[in-house]
Amino acid sequence: MVLLTGCGTFNGFVMPDDSEFIAIVESLTTPKEICQYMKDNFTYETVPGLSTPYELFLMKVGNCNDFAYFGRYIAHQHGYETYWVRIFFTIGITTHVMGIYVEDGKYNYSSNTNYYPIQADSFEDCVLDYFPCPSGKELLKYDVYDYKEGD
Repeated sequence: MVLLTGCGTFNGFVMPDDSEFIAIVESLTTPKEICQYMKDNFTYETVPGLSTPYELFLMKVGNCNDFAYFGRYIAHQHGYETYWVRIFFTIGITTHVMGIYVEDGKYNYSSNTNYYPIQADSFEDCVLDYFPCPSGKELLKYDVYDYKEGD
């Protein structure tokens, strides 16, 4: 069952009473569709804080935190088990956030607006698939949060 009213919450986010946003949430039924929508409609930009899915929808600009939150929120609305993984690096920009989606009992992930249907057996497999990172950063650690945590 999909909650598409102004009363359901996700990490404190309440679905706004905006028919256009509600229609987008209803229409994006898989993580792949959600990521394609983000790729087609949003631009990556370093922005302070965390935008709610609705704020990202309105502003069209966000970062890895915002994209992971948007993807997880919509996937969760369609019954997917979702996770938030924060990766810590040793140099440069010290963190990155990925969305994780359980599909057919396996783990797939999104990084920014890209979707990776790798059908992994573990969170670690998803994190390691993200490496080697193009910038040559080294992995320090990662933390996993379920859909109720981490935002």
